[in-house]
Amino acid sequence: MGKQPGWNDVKRAVSQLGQKDAIALIHDLFKLSTKNRDYLLSRFASLPREVLLPAYLKRMVEPFYPARGGIGDLQFADARAAIKEYEQATHDVQGVLDLMLPSWKTEMPSRNNTVLLTNGFTTPSKG
Repeated sequence: MGKQPGWNDVKRAVSQLGQKDAIALIHDLFKLSTKNRDYLLSRFASLPREVLLPAYLKRMVEPFYPARGGIGDLQFADARAAIKEYEQATHDVQGVLDLMLPSWKTEMPSRNNTVLLTNGFTTPSKG
């Protein structure tokens, strides 16, 4: 049984690309998924934290309070992955802390009413 291809195979092929082909590859990755887009924007766009954090925060909240309503699949791994990806892309310690210790306030729909998320606690909103 042969060796499975890995990062070194990709690295070897990419290192032989010209600048135009490398940019085209990054563009394809940018379009391929929102995770890739968020990572590339965080890494290269020099955007302020306030612009970058909402995408990562949404990835953290969505598994618990899906936009379609109800309770999600409660995957803590999704939240950890979002924090790790933000940290790797930006090296922004304050932003990582903002994700880990949220001081945000956002409304997420639920089946019966809107759930208000404030400082990591959930309470039914008054409305």
